[in-house]
Amino acid sequence: MKRLFNRVRGLSRRASAAGAVTAQFSQALASFFVTVVALRGLDASTFGQLSLLLGGLIVATAVMTGLVGDSLTVLDRHNREVRAGLQVVCLGVTTAVLLLGAAVSHAADLLNTQQALVYGLAVCAFVVEDTIRRLLMANLAFWRVVVVDLSYLVVAVIWLALHSAFEGPLSLGAVIAAVLVGQCVAIAVGVRLLPREERRLVRQSSPDVRSVLAFGTWRALQQTLRPLSLTMVRVAVASALGAAALGGLEAARIYTSPLLLLVQGMGGFLLVSYARQRSAPLAQALRKADGAAAGLVAASVLLGAAAVVLLPALGGGLTGGEGLSRASIAAWSAYAAAVAATMPYASLAAVRGRQAVVLGLRAVDTALGVSLAVVGLHLGASGSFAPAALAVGSLVGAVLQREVARGRARGPAD
Repeated sequence: MKRLFNRVRGLSRRASAAGAVTAQFSQALASFFVTVVALRGLDASTFGQLSLLLGGLIVATAVMTGLVGDSLTVLDRHNREVRAGLQVVCLGVTTAVLLLGAAVSHAADLLNTQQALVYGLAVCAFVVEDTIRRLLMANLAFWRVVVVDLSYLVVAVIWLALHSAFEGPLSLGAVIAAVLVGQCVAIAVGVRLLPREERRLVRQSSPDVRSVLAFGTWRALQQTLRPLSLTMVRVAVASALGAAALGGLEAARIYTSPLLLLVQGMGGFLLVSYARQRSAPLAQALRKADGAAAGLVAASVLLGAAAVVLLPALGGGLTGGEGLSRASIAAWSAYAAAVAATMPYASLAAVRGRQAVVLGLRAVDTALGVSLAVVGLHLGASGSFAPAALAVGSLVGAVLQREVARGRARGPAD
């Protein structure tokens, strides 16, 4: 009986891990298909405007994920004061992104007044939906997250199809409206799938906003480091080698993006897992992080090698095949493996209240990776050197974070 129980428990853990990865892919897949439909219906100039607007969505979602999503995962959200604090911060962020989204898109002359208001509402709905996704993840309901993502995809695509059928060619406003309607339906589905105790709101008489901000601010800042490093490297490549070289490097990144999504999906699962086992001895948690890091790095190396070998068969179908080189694909795969080595230790440190240390070490490895890339490019290195340099920085960060965790594990028990 005990053996059967252990086997069932092992299968449940593997299903949760698979669900975590699938949840990351489902969100990316939904956004990808909506973007593809828009690309086919918009001209190049309008699609460029849409890309800028979708970039704003990503930034807003990163802020909400750090401030609220990670906080509700790690903090005791069932405590009334903490829950009230989460509600206050969530309301503040949604209000801010609504107003900023509408104001900035209109001031930048990307949208007219009516479209800008719809866009602000779409950004607001997007971050609310992301918070519901994080609540489901905190309850290990990863497969319900997939249902939420697919509901957004289906509704948004149907909206765009109906617009094309009855209104004619797609417009920027129609795509933004599709995002808003799809996210609203996803919110409704997500709320319905939440456990009953997660749907309740508490009175905000004494909200513990300080605890939420104390944890979430560090995480929100940390969320910006990786996108910032990628942006800086793109500028460096374009400056040193030209736009064509940057285009080839970006094509390789898109080709290997499923690998990084796999790593990020496991990172989300590990954060939830460590949060639920925060009372375990730190030395035991560190051994678990070591195992997770080793497994993720091994999987990244194997899948990266497969991506290089399968380039002739898959490259043309996924990216058109232009500018793809095995060296760039190998470099981006190395970057994904380096991120995989860092992820378990960063998640463990965050759960154990070491957010400031994680942010500091991440800033160090980001600065190191970007500096190596800039110096190498100006000394004549190829574009593929840039992601390899970022990989070196991430590996250094992984070693430093593990050393910090090991030092605490050898010290007094927490």
